[in-house]
Amino acid sequence: MGAGFDCPYPAENQDLFDKIAENGAIMTEFHLDMGPRGENFPTRNRLIAGLAAAVVVVEAAERSLRPVYWQSPSPGWMTRALPADSEP
Repeated sequence: MGAGFDCPYPAENQDLFDKIAENGAIMTEFHLDMGPRGENFPTRNRLIAGLAAAVVVVEAAERSLRPVYWQSPSPGWMTRALPADSEP
């Protein structure tokens, strides 16, 4: 999560948050009451990437808050990049 456990984001996902908490795992590195902040999301992404077998990085739209640069955590780790305007 890009926030603490007491601050599910976006708020309309509270039901989804509760279902995942009952049947899966929710992870965060942030204090319980820390709200979502733009600078939290690269940290969240690092945690997700560390648990994944592969990562697909999609180019952010121009309105993105700030650029985030991707660095593979280790040589040989599978990473793929897609431009924002690519077709499936």
